[in-house]
Amino acid sequence: GHEMTSIGLLLGVSAAKLGTMDMSITRLLSIHIPAVLPPTSTELDVPHNVQVAAVVGIGLVYQGTAHRHTAEVLLAEIGRPPGPKMEYCTDRESYSLAAGFALGMVCLG
Repeated sequence: GHEMTSIGLLLGVSAAKLGTMDMSITRLLSIHIPAVLPPTSTELDVPHNVQVAAVVGIGLVYQGTAHRHTAEVLLAEIGRPPGPKMEYCTDRESYSLAAGFALGMVCLG
């Protein structure tokens, strides 16, 4: 359905911009990760698996760059306590795992 299309699109554009730190793709990914948005921004109800795909996308776009701010954001995401939206422990674990993979990609090399 719609979620799978979103996931495919986010991962596809991210892979196409592998290691480029492209700002337009970074913005696109960021709006799908509620945790990285400023608290004033409108909370979009982003499905959990789309959030996971966006986090992995960040890892792809920043792969091998060792970009400090991005690495710090991802590190914070790994250990962030689950928000009210994440009622299931498996959601939390898959999100943390994705953030961990993304951090590894950013710091690669």
